Amino acid sequence: MINILFWNAKASKKNLSDGPKEKERIENNLINLIIERKCDIVVLAEYDLDLNALCNKISLHGRDFKIAAIAKDTRVKLIIDTKFKLELLRDSAYYFIYNIKCAALEFLLSGVHLQSKLHATNADREMVAGDLISKIQESEDLVTHKNVIIVGDFNADPFEDVMVKGNMMHAIPFADIVIKKQSRKVAGKKYQMFYNPMWNFFGDLNFPYGTFYYDAGGSMNFYHNIFDQAIFSADMTKHLDRKKIKIIDSINNCSLMDCKGNPNQEIFSDHLPIFFQIKEETV
Repeated sequence: MINILFWNAKASKKNLSDGPKEKERIENNLINLIIERKCDIVVLAEYDLDLNALCNKISLHGRDFKIAAIAKDTRVKLIIDTKFKLELLRDSAYYFIYNIKCAALEFLLSGVHLQSKLHATNADREMVAGDLISKIQESEDLVTHKNVIIVGDFNADPFEDVMVKGNMMHAIPFADIVIKKQSRKVAGKKYQMFYNPMWNFFGDLNFPYGTFYYDAGGSMNFYHNIFDQAIFSADMTKHLDRKKIKIIDSINNCSLMDCKGNPNQEIFSDHLPIFFQIKEETV
């Protein structure tokens, strides 16, 4: 199994201004999560602390991680177990695309952090999403396989246009349809499909209710949002253990939630992490 973690681990300005001890606490929480979940690949958004120091401290727990080379202005970063081979294929301010090789599997991993709803429009996010999908297609041609994972903070819920439109993420909540069809023609053009398991977390039957809480104004307010998502191409969906994908709400039995049941941004982050497992071989 390959264990993959994504976290928009942005600390509050107050926490970062509280000095070295507070920064060390934030760092230690992330390390504890990585060790607890036996993570092999970690994608981080808005993590402003030293990644070299993070990897060095992880090594004290018997795990060797390296920092993936990505442009300085990229909003997502990657650390990965040294047992993996990787090649950077594309990057921009909003995403990276790596080809990752392990003993029995080769796959493309794209980490993404689209623009915030507070500072950009849906059209802005859709422009970046279209560019990313175009670069995914270029990367698939280069590596001659279609094993693709796109993970990160999309700043959009799974039902929003940027996530479901054919020329963007084109991600739906039904694995069997994605595996069977793989792509779909729209207006005469073929578009690759992705499986989005994060739809399964909507509603109040399971806890936590989402990865991000926002009490918005205006005519629509969902309160609990699932901005942090992982989507999978048809070939990669066959490797996903669908029962093991989780929204993480605690680290070593320490809750990441506040007293209202929302992400505790004063102590941790305003986003919850997501975790999933990939099988190197399919049955």
